[in-house]
Amino acid sequence: MEQALQDLLDRDAIRQLQERYFRGTDRHDLAMVEAIYWPEAEGEFGEWRGRVVELPAFASTLLKTHYANTD
Repeated sequence: MEQALQDLLDRDAIRQLQERYFRGTDRHDLAMVEAIYWPEAEGEFGEWRGRVVELPAFASTLLKTHYANTD
């Protein structure tokens, strides 16, 4: 029972991180996106590779010109 509860708590913590990432991305809030990553983390996102703390600034330039039709 304890392990099942811990699993639920862990899943909820991950979900909250995802929500902050999506909210930060939608709002172009670089500080919010950067805050969810470990400072020394490195990543690969499509063609981009590097320190994750540098990703929000890179992504922001792309997001400013990304438009979606939701009608």
